[in-house]
Amino acid sequence: MFEKLKYLFSFKWFYIFLFIVLSIFTFWDEIVIGRETFKIMMEYRNDFNQKSKLAVKHQKYNFLDIEGISSMEDMITYTGKIEYIFFHPIISEKERNIHRKSIDQKKFNNLFITIDEFKMCVQKLYENNYILVNIDDIYKQVFIEGKWKIERQTLKIPKGKKPVILFIDDLSYNSYMLNFASSKLIVDESDSTIKSVIYEDGSLKFSSDSEMIPFLNNFVENHPDFSLNNAKGVISLTGHEGVFGYNTGKFPRKDKDNLDTIRRLTKDIYDAKAVAEALKDKGWKFACHTYGYINFKNVTTDYIRNDIENWFKYVSNIVGTTNIFVYPEGNFMNEDDERVKYLISNGFNIFCISGEGINKDSFKIKDHVNVYRDLICYETIKNCKKDFYKIFEDVIDLHKITVSKKF
Repeated sequence: MFEKLKYLFSFKWFYIFLFIVLSIFTFWDEIVIGRETFKIMMEYRNDFNQKSKLAVKHQKYNFLDIEGISSMEDMITYTGKIEYIFFHPIISEKERNIHRKSIDQKKFNNLFITIDEFKMCVQKLYENNYILVNIDDIYKQVFIEGKWKIERQTLKIPKGKKPVILFIDDLSYNSYMLNFASSKLIVDESDSTIKSVIYEDGSLKFSSDSEMIPFLNNFVENHPDFSLNNAKGVISLTGHEGVFGYNTGKFPRKDKDNLDTIRRLTKDIYDAKAVAEALKDKGWKFACHTYGYINFKNVTTDYIRNDIENWFKYVSNIVGTTNIFVYPEGNFMNEDDERVKYLISNGFNIFCISGEGINKDSFKIKDHVNVYRDLICYETIKNCKKDFYKIFEDVIDLHKITVSKKF
């Protein structure tokens, strides 16, 4: 008997079989979840294919045709200042009136604007000959010495135009934003356009002009000379409360009680990816704004490492990779800081800083570049003496609010 057992345990296939059995037993929950997720994804596959065909049918690309310009003299090498601006998600007029009398007065009145004011800001940019430019046309990634670096590009734009790069920060529709104008972005099945979901008169509606992204898409479609090669802007995303208004977080362990939750999560991830692809088609880019909107002042490298790993797992899987990093609260670190080195080692080389600063463009190849951006809001227009902001003075109603010290 002993000899038979000895012979059995010496047989390598026995250990392979034992390994397989133990693996199935250990990871059975994960296998079931994966099986259920695959089944759900297959259920949506045909629907996705139909939507993709419809999207191609209705897709309109708004390229400023450089080749079609009457003469090369109409395109110039631009050497002037490039404006980098960003907006917070818009608020409704109702919310502004409420918060004007609350303890959050400075936050809502000083740092947020309404959709009507955003529309007028865009119109003013257009009237003053600004043109939206893709940040990739300013800074290009090059692979040198085994790693990605950044290189300043020569920018050619139509004669008489001035470049502006637009960002939208914190567009996550999280609990902090629950009372704002809209709750999520969707791809409308009827025409494959991006719209926002709003609550109006107690009912759910789709809107093309109550949110910044759908409005800007439509504006460029009607004013193609406002965008160089379909450029729109950069959307800075967190992930701790989802993406684009969808729950895209961690899956629970499988049991009878949360199978419906798994199905809802799968559907939300699927829909969020559809929105991301539609945004890319329209010329939008994405940036990492950390996973949990963390303040860099008082956190360790390990804390940041855990946060960024979550961003890759639960946001990058929706929108794809990016080399753009936007500091929350504008609290940037020096380049010799270990936390910055960690971010660079993970592929980020365009770092966006909120607040005043000088964008020193260099045509040398660098490990990274810092970009200073200005928030378009009441506080900036009221306090900043920069000539650029004069074009917004009659757009944002400074008489409705009283700006105290900086928020």
